[in-house]
Amino acid sequence: GNDDSTLRIFNVTIAKNSEVSVQPLCSANLHSDWIHSVNMAATGALVASGSDDNSISLYDVKKQQRAGIVKIFSGAFSVVLSPNSNWLFSA
Repeated sequence: GNDDSTLRIFNVTIAKNSEVSVQPLCSANLHSDWIHSVNMAATGALVASGSDDNSISLYDVKKQQRAGIVKIFSGAFSVVLSPNSNWLFSA
């Protein structure tokens, strides 16, 4: 979880010598409370984040902006996008 309400996305590169490099790609303040869960779509285009603020946000990685938000009854401790990104699951 993340207590500053910020979603962070990093670019991971693995060199031929197996050396791993991690660089920040972008960040977005999408919530007003703890983020408990993140899940990336199979295409890499969307990231879903679930928070204690009773919402799930969808983030467009390419445009680097919020693509949508869903208000729910209580905090989202687990979120998953279906392989085709047509369904969003929360628990």
